[in-house]
Amino acid sequence: MKIRPFFYGALTGAILASIATLLIAPTSGKELQKKCKAKGRSLQQSIEQMKYDGIQLKDRISKTSKMTSEALKTVGPEIKTSLDQWKEDVDPSLQKLKDDIEQLQKAVSVRTEQ
Repeated sequence: MKIRPFFYGALTGAILASIATLLIAPTSGKELQKKCKAKGRSLQQSIEQMKYDGIQLKDRISKTSKMTSEALKTVGPEIKTSLDQWKEDVDPSLQKLKDDIEQLQKAVSVRTEQ
């Protein structure tokens, strides 16, 4: 297949399609250009705002991450100490519950044997 006839055909088709589009367009060329430029500016402003918002979000996430890391370094040992203290406070109660359960199991087994 030769490329030159294909290229000429594609170029002719593109030119005819653009002419047909301009002829059947609901607005004039100048109005269409104004609308396209306005939409382009609006789109560009939206992209710039999204870019700015993205940078702000990234900075806030970074600051929050640093603050959280510092807070965990401070609070972490305190939490460990609190949990250890709680375990020491609860251990006697757990042991008493285990003893009570063993006594109940013995009492039930004695009654079932009778």
